[in-house]
Amino acid sequence: MAKRLKQAIQVHVEKAWKTVNPIDAHKFFGGIYRRISPKGRGSRNWNGLLLEELIVKFLGTKISEDCIFRNKKLALIDDTKYDILLCSSNIQEKTQSPICLSVKTSLRERYKQAEREGLTAKQVHLGSYTVLLTMDKKVVEKKGRIMRGLDMVVDCSNEVQLRIFLEKIASLNPIPRDQIKEIGPLISGKKTDDHLKRT
Repeated sequence: MAKRLKQAIQVHVEKAWKTVNPIDAHKFFGGIYRRISPKGRGSRNWNGLLLEELIVKFLGTKISEDCIFRNKKLALIDDTKYDILLCSSNIQEKTQSPICLSVKTSLRERYKQAEREGLTAKQVHLGSYTVLLTMDKKVVEKKGRIMRGLDMVVDCSNEVQLRIFLEKIASLNPIPRDQIKEIGPLISGKKTDDHLKRT
């Protein structure tokens, strides 16, 4: 069921994204989400997967999709699967650090989970950059500036915030899987995709 749901969402997003100019993707993001997003019973799972799929597409306008890990764990943090992970690279300092993206359509009390995930990543992996992305405009306006453990809180219905988010992530120089020095210490989990394995 979950696999079919993901496939259905991917088809909808692919069709909608064909009309988007990558330069102006931040202007179309909210409209595409609202057009595809259903209402009522069962919409929560759909909308969560939809938002995640759109964020991956949005990142892909400036970042290679080969730099993006989905629903993976960080090493030494066994109790948390991050929605989206990337790996930043500082060439001068010769360091690589996780970029952790937490995707929540609505927050209510769920922002506390995002705070915990962000704090944990920063404590275990120094230099981690953590972001919460949501469609919950009211909570972002009320609590966005005081959330702990998060470097950015992004209202995905806000074009300006989306553009700033994308520019920031691109500036962190995400690198593809085959350039990550030691994939094991960064990404954990027994079920590792073949293309993530070191050769």
